[in-house]
Amino acid sequence: MRLVLCSILFMLLPASVPAAEQVAGTRIQISATASAIQTNDEVVISFRVEQQGKVADSVRNDVNRTSKEISRLLKHEKGVTLQTISRNMQPVWQYIPNKPRRRTGWRMVQGSQISSQRLTAIPRWLDALESAGTHLSGLHFRISAAVQAKLHESLTMQAIARFRSKARAMAKALDADSFRILSLNTQSISPQPRRYRAEMAMMAKSTDAPQPNLAAGKNRISVTVNGEITLPFKDYPG
Repeated sequence: MRLVLCSILFMLLPASVPAAEQVAGTRIQISATASAIQTNDEVVISFRVEQQGKVADSVRNDVNRTSKEISRLLKHEKGVTLQTISRNMQPVWQYIPNKPRRRTGWRMVQGSQISSQRLTAIPRWLDALESAGTHLSGLHFRISAAVQAKLHESLTMQAIARFRSKARAMAKALDADSFRILSLNTQSISPQPRRYRAEMAMMAKSTDAPQPNLAAGKNRISVTVNGEITLPFKDYPG
């Protein structure tokens, strides 16, 4: 009895319709963008520790010692994040014409960076890094992740509102009473960080405040909404 009932119900269900035939109407592609200019609120200072010598253990110990000193200097700094980016050791070779190469020592490089939103403390950190014996690789300002996330959410809502406004205007222009959104997706454009060369960044140590040439600057964040709408078919007089 159960099998017969299931068969009857199955026959009553409508046959599946291909996706392309389920929505009838005039399809239109629409794009809308919302953007905002935001002041950079975070700094990233990149630096490296380099040592070279004949004995691998001595080279490694020197790099470790310098790295620990940097950690000690920055330990009591509030709101500072220290991160190791890379670390590698390579043999140093001597090349003599017509003779096999000869290893003369080892070279180790450890790359790190510190990031913080305390922009006024940049000169003090640069002093600490130089006094520890590091080499400054670069410095750049950026919009912090928390601010970016908040802006992205707000701009997405604005872009969607503009998308709907464009859709309504398109429907009105074509004498349609309504429209239907078939697809919708967002695309964000991340701001490029404001970068400074190492020699420019080191100039900030001359005073207690950052030099004008190290101004944090601003960046633009944009969110674009792309989608497709459909309008009911309408016959127009020829």
